[in-house]
Amino acid sequence: MLGIWFNHEDYRLRSKKHKDFSVLKMAGVTDAYILVKGMEDDIRITEDLFLHTKFLFREMKKLGIRTHGVFICSHDEYYCKKYPDRADSSLFGDKSTRRISHVDPYYLEYLEDSVFTANDIFDMDGIQLDFLRYGIVANGWSKLEEQIYEEHGLNVQTFKRELLEHYDSNKAGYNLLSIVSRYYQNDEQLISFVNGRRSVIKGFVRSLSEAIREKLPEKELSIAMMPEGLLPDQKGFALFHYGQDYNDFASFADRLFPMAYAGAYGKKSDWVGSVAKSASLSLKGAVMGLECTEPRTAMDIQGDLNEVTKYKNDGFCLFRYGRMIFALEEDNDTLLFNTYPGTVMSLLLVKSDEQEEKNFEIEEGSWLRINGHFDIIRAFGSFRTDSQSVYEGELCVVKEPSKYNK
Repeated sequence: MLGIWFNHEDYRLRSKKHKDFSVLKMAGVTDAYILVKGMEDDIRITEDLFLHTKFLFREMKKLGIRTHGVFICSHDEYYCKKYPDRADSSLFGDKSTRRISHVDPYYLEYLEDSVFTANDIFDMDGIQLDFLRYGIVANGWSKLEEQIYEEHGLNVQTFKRELLEHYDSNKAGYNLLSIVSRYYQNDEQLISFVNGRRSVIKGFVRSLSEAIREKLPEKELSIAMMPEGLLPDQKGFALFHYGQDYNDFASFADRLFPMAYAGAYGKKSDWVGSVAKSASLSLKGAVMGLECTEPRTAMDIQGDLNEVTKYKNDGFCLFRYGRMIFALEEDNDTLLFNTYPGTVMSLLLVKSDEQEEKNFEIEEGSWLRINGHFDIIRAFGSFRTDSQSVYEGELCVVKEPSKYNK
């Protein structure tokens, strides 16, 4: 499969509405993953986002592209504002304004209702749960969760004090490498904490997935996960920080999506390849999540695609629409489509050892046809980012993605 994610921010940044998504069908996209419930809002009560999401589902179905609703599960600002006493607790004992408690039964009911309501409206082909990256070690310290840790053998108060000693108030974060390293030394307290944390997260996923399977058995269920759990030297971090083990969730989902976002990790394409290789050896039905957001370039994404296609997985999914230019070959020409909320100002066309710079302007949501086929197409311009600032520089060009989907 060849998938693409749609995010709310893309719509809110645009100066005009995109009406023509035929580029996706031409590019070989088979599945669209559309954000339904984000970190801040519930699509059902946000009118402009609701109408836009309904429009996306309708347009994808017209093109014959399978549709999946994406639900961010561990961040929910709307829910936490409405029920502040139910929010997650931090090490300091403070209630979060965004993170939910994974042992809150009312939130599970709320999330299930979000999924079922969305399916009634959009008639989704699948459901994707996206949450594991948000359950970090600083959170999850409610009395009930601490009781679960204790049941797994953890001395909660001693362990909390140790974690707080590693808190850097200047950076508002933790230097945890020395603690995580003890996992590989079979430290009893580290193992107890990891097992308790896994129990909390696994229980949350099991409850949600079983409810979806029971009511919507025909829907494809997928889970977007962090990549560390597939890398032997980082598995301890994945367990400690996220409570995440791929083996825990394989039976709950039809597909797992390792989000191998090289740019976010400051890595190169060979790192993406190592994640893809591990997924091919240990998972059934893995789809590699690849990053197109700034500052990723044509060279970066082409390198990622070259790596992931070395291994036998179920395909790849691009994050995200609104952060890429599609370059598609048609007869003797190349068609370019700009999905960015901004303008392409120039192209660098590379063929064999020759390269040529052209001052082509491509507005958002617009096509450009140029004569010839090229080994690499680099694009330069500007666009509005999620933080409302303006990015200027090289943009990401995805060239002939369907050729990698074999």
